[in-house]
Amino acid sequence: GSLPETPDCVKADPNHEPDPWSWAPEDETALRVARMPSRLKQYYRKGNVKGCLKVLAEGVLGTLDPAELEPGRQARAVPAVEARLREVLGQRVLARGVVGARLQTWLGRVADAAVRMQRDTPLNDDDIAFIRYGPSDPLELVKALIDHKQPRWLMGWRDITNATNERTVVASVFPRVGVGHTLPIMFPAEVDGLFPVLVAQLSSLTLDYVSRQKLAGTHLTYFYLQQLPVLTPKAFGKADIAYIKNRVLELTYTSYSMRPWAEALGYTGEPFAFDPDRRAQLRADLDAFFAQKYGVCRDELRYILDPADTHGSAYPSETFRGLKRNEMERYGEYRTGQLVLAAWDRLEAGGEFGELGL
Repeated sequence: GSLPETPDCVKADPNHEPDPWSWAPEDETALRVARMPSRLKQYYRKGNVKGCLKVLAEGVLGTLDPAELEPGRQARAVPAVEARLREVLGQRVLARGVVGARLQTWLGRVADAAVRMQRDTPLNDDDIAFIRYGPSDPLELVKALIDHKQPRWLMGWRDITNATNERTVVASVFPRVGVGHTLPIMFPAEVDGLFPVLVAQLSSLTLDYVSRQKLAGTHLTYFYLQQLPVLTPKAFGKADIAYIKNRVLELTYTSYSMRPWAEALGYTGEPFAFDPDRRAQLRADLDAFFAQKYGVCRDELRYILDPADTHGSAYPSETFRGLKRNEMERYGEYRTGQLVLAAWDRLEAGGEFGELGL
């Protein structure tokens, strides 16, 4: 009922990949992860040409100024909308009756959906150019758009968990593969340099401590994840992002399958060595950094790591019991607690944690 753990010596091989237990069709995986509206995917599956063009037209509409799509200004926006549709999708949209006989009526009916579509699955200038100069056949165009809108890597978290595990929130980036429902996928907004910040923050001890107060059961669902205190992008300056990115890159890029992720972060070198001691230090650096970002003082951090450290061994509460127990058995000491507090002290003293030479 359980698989053997992969030893560190095997993880140190950048060519090693685990064998999947289950398999999913590659074309279905590509369709599902493409950053495109779900309705467009449904129409494409059915071979519905008119439906595909309808959703594409709404997507193009969403790239216009949202103020122009407000009900009181839609009549004046009709010429600009018609020009935009002709420019990007050509006569095929109007000729096939996709928007109906009256453009203003269609505009009033789909404006809200177009704005939501641009928010959830946005089209950028590159996408618009791709649609404009892509295949003339609508289904071939959508097929090409599926390939164009493929992510090079995925980000998600483990649904099955427990407040007594070493970590309650287990989040990471991974190659573009088919996954089951117990590995939910997130598609964060594209903000320059902040993908590694998000995954590091979700993996931090401080956020994990909060998740343990909220979780009831063994499923970390979207409902729980959306309640977690994730800091906004404005909380991180350029120096913060660089500091986090370098450490996350070294922690995540240990396999050739993660090369697309590394390249997305601007790194084109070989995978990093899988060194457990080095990785423990990097994680401690990040845990101390995020504890400060959350405004936690040193005594509060000591409590988060182990309440017995601040309230004595008779205190009835525990936080990271599983992590402490496993490290005591493995190392004879609570290594994470010591490393995180030492990293905190260096940060407080204004010392650098050390450059990674990237």
